[in-house]
Amino acid sequence: MIEKAMKQWLDCKQAEKEATYQRKLAEKELEKIVKIPDEGSETIKTASFKLTVKQSVTRKIDERKARQIFNEMPEGLTPINWIETAKLDLVGYRWLKENEPGLFKIFSDCITEKKGKANFNVEEIR
Repeated sequence: MIEKAMKQWLDCKQAEKEATYQRKLAEKELEKIVKIPDEGSETIKTASFKLTVKQSVTRKIDERKARQIFNEMPEGLTPINWIETAKLDLVGYRWLKENEPGLFKIFSDCITEKKGKANFNVEEIR
């Protein structure tokens, strides 16, 4: 009985690996076909399907650099909430980027951006 369950587990694990491989191939094809947003989500509808693609961006603060440039920034225009460690105020960050490009250039030296993996969700429409 236990061997049957272990065999079933191994078979399922192998099927899961193959399904994951096939899904990743399909995602690579979708990435070639659809426009991936820089950040956020986009939805595409066809007669039979709805595709939602989401793109996240991870941002990290170099706290040492942020402390060095903090006094160069006008009060209230530094999109950081100081707690025990620095946490990026994303709304303020985006505002500064759009409205104060010169200050943003100074500030952005302490930020590292890394795009996350695009996520896909496909639904059949009936």
